[in-house]
Amino acid sequence: MKAINNEPPKLTREIIAQMLWHDDYYPLLTNFMDRHPQLRDLVLAYLKGSESTYRHRLDGEALELYLRRINFKVSQAMSIVTTLGHQVKGQDVPKVLVSLLALLERTSDNDWDRDVKAGKLTSKAVAQDWLRLMRKYRPQPSFPITNQIGEVCSDQLLLYRGCRKGRTHRATEVVDKVTGKKVKVDSCTIMNMQVYPHDYTKYENFDQHMLDIEKDGVWTESPREVLKFLDLCVAEEELHENFDLQIQMVHQQNNVDLNDVRSVYILSARPNYNPNGPTVVQTQIPLPNCDTNNHNGIQKHTNFILAELFPEAKFVISRGDGQYCANVCTASNTRVERYENIIWVPESMHGEGHIAVFAVFIIWTPCVIGPLKEELEFKKIEDHPFKFDDDRLDNHKYFLIALTLAATFVLRARHPQAIADSKRMERVCEFSVGDKILYQFLLQAGFPELRWQQSTRANKGASLDKSWKWGFFMGMAAHKTGYNQYSVHRAHATKCSHPLIRQILQEGHTQSPTGKIGCNAAKDDRVEDLQRRCQKYNKHPEFALEDAFFYAKYSDELEHVKSTYDKMLDMELGTRIDNKPGELIDCFFATHCDLLHCCDLGFYNNVDQMVIWLKHKLHSQPNDQTNTHNPFNGHKLPPNFDRFEKPWELPRKVALGEVGPVGHPFAKKHYKTWMKGYMRQSMHMDFESDSD
Repeated sequence: MKAINNEPPKLTREIIAQMLWHDDYYPLLTNFMDRHPQLRDLVLAYLKGSESTYRHRLDGEALELYLRRINFKVSQAMSIVTTLGHQVKGQDVPKVLVSLLALLERTSDNDWDRDVKAGKLTSKAVAQDWLRLMRKYRPQPSFPITNQIGEVCSDQLLLYRGCRKGRTHRATEVVDKVTGKKVKVDSCTIMNMQVYPHDYTKYENFDQHMLDIEKDGVWTESPREVLKFLDLCVAEEELHENFDLQIQMVHQQNNVDLNDVRSVYILSARPNYNPNGPTVVQTQIPLPNCDTNNHNGIQKHTNFILAELFPEAKFVISRGDGQYCANVCTASNTRVERYENIIWVPESMHGEGHIAVFAVFIIWTPCVIGPLKEELEFKKIEDHPFKFDDDRLDNHKYFLIALTLAATFVLRARHPQAIADSKRMERVCEFSVGDKILYQFLLQAGFPELRWQQSTRANKGASLDKSWKWGFFMGMAAHKTGYNQYSVHRAHATKCSHPLIRQILQEGHTQSPTGKIGCNAAKDDRVEDLQRRCQKYNKHPEFALEDAFFYAKYSDELEHVKSTYDKMLDMELGTRIDNKPGELIDCFFATHCDLLHCCDLGFYNNVDQMVIWLKHKLHSQPNDQTNTHNPFNGHKLPPNFDRFEKPWELPRKVALGEVGPVGHPFAKKHYKTWMKGYMRQSMHMDFESDSD
């Protein structure tokens, strides 16, 4: 397009829609202002006469940001003036941006009509047209993608028409048209899906791998690899290795006083891992009336991903929560050939929550967690947590990490020479019940959770597999039978699939939503975030399905406009770790400042209070009770095993079939016997022999 009389080219709707996907909107605003030079010069002349003294104190990047914000305000003023008399010359970009934000923020109809008449917004129909146009011109990934690999992460969203889940609003009642009697609360379910494109150039001999998979299938290794991987002795040995690694992180710090409690904060700091930009993910149009809790819903979802999402794929990696994978396994038993090229992978956020966090509270609450939370009045901490609603997972996770940091500092201060060697530390702590409890807590509960968190943030697939391995035994001890099954399925996917698939899984267990250093998260965490935003977007319960469906469909477009708009105003919300990963002040909670508290106490204060409580309990016990009483709950340790008083012995004894898990007095099968039976019956796998 050629400019006339030095006038910038008029941008078409299609070009604007494409530019709305850019990371900087100033070229769009500049074009708009340049098309009205007289008005722009008039506004700038007025501003020059009332210029703030703040501007003269700025230079460099700060001055540039200030001038960009001024130009943005100028464009907003010009946008209103150009609409006077409806004489709009070209597309009104500033008004389009504000209207898209109004859609995201769910501006009420009355407020919207008022702003339309005031010249601030376009009509809602026009704003929705822009969304549809943006979706049409959504840019493709910058790397070459392949249609032979499919990867999708899915989760269902249950909606209640007429009420909000967990609230006191009255539900819309479904009434039989003939009898007039109430039938049930009107509810519906949608399936949200996020697709991860793959760059096939990253994989060596890609074409040959595809031919091998087409010929031999996706499963190339013996199911005995699962038995070898989920080995109790290996998992326990890895616990000691992880203990030494965590302590080494504390001791390797330079210019840090190890007598200061802040020295242990490094354990929760973000790792120095650079994801090289945000992970490319494409949110799909949700499937309505699709419930993973029944066979028909599973079949509907499977048909969709095979026929619509990945019709040419040689294999599909399908990720989801535990319920999803369990029901998929059941459905695959009826149609084995339909599911033979689908790799079902239970995702890590749900796994971490249940077997690395909740299981710890179930097992360790009577011994040390319960007395601590009662003494310090942590009212949001439950003895037997099992739900992810609201901020329950975050509250328990951060409590566990805070206790881990406090116990690490206390034990390191009491045994500075021995703590660097886990095996030596175990022998030293045998002389004190309190030290032994704290050591075993760190070994089996605290440090495994830190490893899970560190592995997720740094996208370390092998380390994350080790977390799932120990989680398998913690799940058995806490009677998390579902996640015992999911651990087997995940081990089967990561150890028995084709080498190319194993490589893809190892390199892509996590994703980076922002591209920031050390900020990777599990892929099901991203879907859960989409679910939360869908629920938040639903402000009118009678339109629960329509609102959630609309937001899920256009979430990528709306969130991109918001983030770019905020960045344009220097309002981007981010962590403080962009340039200095691993600093003591830049701990894990940098992006979760709203979840940092239990009982209105800050995270640092929580750690400090836990340190004081632990020291007091360890030093207040009489010498004659040191080897016989638990200093934290005051109970005398029984000579034999007790699941409540000696929780560190529970995972091994349950795994070996000697005692029952929490809540069940009778012992279960030996873990290897159970695995082989489950893999035979539910996964239709056979073993050459039963020698082990």
